[in-house]
Amino acid sequence: MIVHPWHCGVTFNRYYKGAAQWTTLPPLEDYALQRYDLFKAKMQTKDPIAPVIDRITSTLQSGNRVWLVGSIPFTEKPLPEILPAPNNPLGWLEEAYSFYWGEQVTQFLSAHCWRAAVVIPPSTNCVNPFENLPVVAVAGWKP
Repeated sequence: MIVHPWHCGVTFNRYYKGAAQWTTLPPLEDYALQRYDLFKAKMQTKDPIAPVIDRITSTLQSGNRVWLVGSIPFTEKPLPEILPAPNNPLGWLEEAYSFYWGEQVTQFLSAHCWRAAVVIPPSTNCVNPFENLPVVAVAGWKP
């Protein structure tokens, strides 16, 4: 299960009581509170979502589902390489890194999964937009 954007991991951690393992993009070591320091450290590394991609691969190859919780962006355009912060035009812009890593995951899933379906759409009721996250189930491995 992948929760995106990363800052939604704190609320998800508080309320989720299921057995499935989950992570954010990028994976962080602590979800007790908003740990921007951990996120900033990930911004300074090359390919911090590689462990998530590896887990997606093994999960789908073993016949299980991957669950996406949140607003994960999608684009079919090839993504440029992103350098670790602050050594690129993005500097320390957290939203840009988060968006980019979300796009990487959806492009990977588009290339390697057979089925994806929205299981829980965003609510149309008065819900805090930061907690109004869709849930998508992804299944089937395509080499």
